[in-house]
Amino acid sequence: MFSAFGSETLKSKGITEVSQLANLSPNVILDAGTPFSAGNALAAYIRGIGQNDFAFNLDPGVGIYVDGVYLARTVGANVSLKDVERVEILKGPQGTLFGRNSIGGAVSIITKDPQIGEFSYEGEVTAGSYDRMDVAGFANIPLTDSMAATVAFASNNRDGFMSRVRYPGINNYVVDSFESYLNGNLVESTKRFATNGYVATSINGVNVDADPTNDRLPYDDRFVHPDTDKTYATGNNYSKFEGYGMAAHYT
Repeated sequence: MFSAFGSETLKSKGITEVSQLANLSPNVILDAGTPFSAGNALAAYIRGIGQNDFAFNLDPGVGIYVDGVYLARTVGANVSLKDVERVEILKGPQGTLFGRNSIGGAVSIITKDPQIGEFSYEGEVTAGSYDRMDVAGFANIPLTDSMAATVAFASNNRDGFMSRVRYPGINNYVVDSFESYLNGNLVESTKRFATNGYVATSINGVNVDADPTNDRLPYDDRFVHPDTDKTYATGNNYSKFEGYGMAAHYT
């Protein structure tokens, strides 16, 4: 089965990236929210066949192609659809035309051909909440009387949904202590855990009343901030991805 969507259709429906194409075709899942991938990987399924693991040693089950160039990994496959002539979604095994790793199907993105003797450009800016700022554009540039080139770019930036704040009881950290005897001498060792400059709670429990004999791991919501836009969490808090590509076609 074959489906094709032109540039006008994509623009009228607000389709700006590959993952949104799933809204146009049944039995197609294009998920950019693969767990632990930070939104950079594309889990593509067609008729239930695909791959959601973004490990670099695994091949996708649905092939993504840009002007015939195969994107060999799911990371970075959720490309922006700028300067696109049409997008084709082919369901079922496509090994004859597209080669391996297309057992579930293929998504083929065809960009616009350069127009000789005509200079044109188009750009767009999108702003939104959480300091969102998306910038995209393309230009058709005549080089000679018989040669032209197109240049397209897209940049998407947005802050996170939550602000990280300092936990008010951070000083009530747990001190893990243990004692051992060596040659009759008492040796005492104390360990402290710190993350990003904050003293963090150990996995043993929480000392909330200065009594080291009742440290317990709580099962309540004391570490959940009452404001849904704030969190006490620490750890990785950003995702950054840069992708580049180049292709040449001779006719």
